[in-house]
Amino acid sequence: TIFFSYVGIAALMILIGLVGSPYMIEALKDVSPENKERFTTILTLFFVGMGLNFPIGMFPEMLRGQQRLSLANYTLLIGYLISFVLVWFALKYHLGLVMLLLITLGCSLLSELTCGLFALKQMPRVRIHPSLFSREMVHATMRFSVFAYITTLTTVLLTRTDQLVRGTALAISAVTLYQPAAKVAEMFMSFALQVPETLSPAAAHLHARGDKSFLRTLLLNGTRVSVMIATPMF
Repeated sequence: TIFFSYVGIAALMILIGLVGSPYMIEALKDVSPENKERFTTILTLFFVGMGLNFPIGMFPEMLRGQQRLSLANYTLLIGYLISFVLVWFALKYHLGLVMLLLITLGCSLLSELTCGLFALKQMPRVRIHPSLFSREMVHATMRFSVFAYITTLTTVLLTRTDQLVRGTALAISAVTLYQPAAKVAEMFMSFALQVPETLSPAAAHLHARGDKSFLRTLLLNGTRVSVMIATPMF
């Protein structure tokens, strides 16, 4: 039910990109006429990629919920490394901004789909099929997880919007500097989020059980440890 709810949101994102991208580019008065078609293509690809990424973004969380954190981390890390190598080749051989965007989105999709295969293999009785969609569960889940939905959507926007800005506002020379710096930032984020990602399944369990006192203690101490790790690393 959650997966196909995300699919519905993703379809809306893709529709907005396909229909609205020309109007969005037209609204940017600084875009020169010779660049409008190329920037429209980049913006459309951005929305399509964001839409495709939205439902499968739950798969790494499934692995973390199974407490298979190392498998999720290694899978995503391999995707980042492959993306870095391919982006380096794209920059070296001047393959263009569209190819850079496709490489970044494609590697992200592939690594998250791989996480899904690992997670579902551990649960052979679990099926994801439209016939199993439950409207009643949507209402019950949204009451519990509305902030999780907002956080997931915000994370997707934050981690993908830089590609749109990069593609439309920066020259190739600036992209060459930006791409390694962005990868360093992604690595820092991965390290800094290890403790919260480890504690999130336990926090969800405590919330569902109603143990708010221990939940507050868990979140407070977890935040302290995260700050101790992230501050010197930064």
